[in-house]
Amino acid sequence: MYWLSLIFLGLVLAQFEDTSSFSLFMEGTCSNTTLFCVLKGNSQTISTLISATDTLDFIVKPHIGSYALMTVTWTPLSSGGISLTGNMTFGTHNSRDHTIFFDAEGTTAGNQDYFFSATAGVVTGGLGVYDGYQGIITTAGGAANADATRVMALVSGHLWPGQGHKLAKQ
Repeated sequence: MYWLSLIFLGLVLAQFEDTSSFSLFMEGTCSNTTLFCVLKGNSQTISTLISATDTLDFIVKPHIGSYALMTVTWTPLSSGGISLTGNMTFGTHNSRDHTIFFDAEGTTAGNQDYFFSATAGVVTGGLGVYDGYQGIITTAGGAANADATRVMALVSGHLWPGQGHKLAKQ
């Protein structure tokens, strides 16, 4: 079933001339009182290495340049999951003209010492170079303390021009 899903996604994405994919390791804070998070991810190279003894090494190498800033409002669901509404802006400290907007749902786990969450959602629109784009976004992350003073997440997305966008194949 997994391969069938990938083939279908490939066929959908083949309809578009201009797609953008990203994965960013992001760090920031969340507030349990305002239900609001802010995370930042610099331009970076991400590598995963498996040694000859099967140990894993996850390497995030930051680069000088633009960065992404993600803001999220989250809502606890009666099912025990969470719902997210947010945006991610791209640019420099002087100019942040490119934005994607997204909605996602997922699950959380934890106790008074830590929490983890994983979400999947849809990109509902954008501004700047992402005006008229749609896509998918996933997050996986957490905090080593329940008050979320330091949150870390791996955020991945795939974006493409929406229906009627000038870059979509007609």
